[in-house]
Amino acid sequence: MRTAAPMAILAGASMASAQTFNTIYSQTFNGSSSTALSGTSPTVNNSGSAANWTLNNASADSSWHADGSVALSPSGNSESLQLAFTPVAGNVYKLQTSFVCTGVQSGTGFGSWMGAGFGSSLTSAASGTGDYAFGNGISGVAWMFEGPPADGGNYAIFGGPGTANKVPWNNGLLAGAYAGNNYAGGGSGAVLTYDVTLDTTGPQWVASYYLGGAQGTSLGFVGSTTYATAPTIAAVGFTKQAPDSGMINSFSLSVEATPEPSTLSLGLLGGVSFLLGARRFRKA
Repeated sequence: MRTAAPMAILAGASMASAQTFNTIYSQTFNGSSSTALSGTSPTVNNSGSAANWTLNNASADSSWHADGSVALSPSGNSESLQLAFTPVAGNVYKLQTSFVCTGVQSGTGFGSWMGAGFGSSLTSAASGTGDYAFGNGISGVAWMFEGPPADGGNYAIFGGPGTANKVPWNNGLLAGAYAGNNYAGGGSGAVLTYDVTLDTTGPQWVASYYLGGAQGTSLGFVGSTTYATAPTIAAVGFTKQAPDSGMINSFSLSVEATPEPSTLSLGLLGGVSFLLGARRFRKA
């Protein structure tokens, strides 16, 4: 009987501290393949500010469509399509998306890919590339790419900025022709599910990566990046190098909710009340 009261207090505190994630952005890709996604608002926007999907620069092709399809870029430019986002220290954020890179324009050779993650800037220079790896003003942070089957279907994750801090694979989950170089070769153009948890609550920010769909795997932890200094993040979204095509299936960004002080107090009060009741019961 002596252990009941402490357990009740812990239970009350646990219920009070249970965390949920609140949506900042989400996109439902149920529009038309003839409608450009750039310039439109996300399906859900709880950021507190107006936001539109934004191409890295005005000269970029509108190859990103409202049904999630990504067309080959006629100009061959590398691009990013993003929403404005700047993390605030003291929060935990979660990016969740799924996509597949399906094709590459003939003659462009190895090295084409499509990816998702955070960007250091919403836009790039007036011309030139605008992808997360060689961004001309945009560098990827906590991002990943997948190449098309013609390129071996390779995929990799980078802490950033750009291609710095490549994440070693958890070889129990992923393996392949490129695994020794921290790449993995799928070869099948699998639909990848990519989740990133960005924890900014400590003195060093930590990005944790979860990947599913590669080589038939379910979603699992594949690695993390601990940043000595907080990275520059001003956007979140998608990126591609060279004229790749693909399909985006889902996208959402959320933040872990902080319990109200009154909620925490109520949970502790419940535990204390249980303790007093148990003591009175023993005396009776």
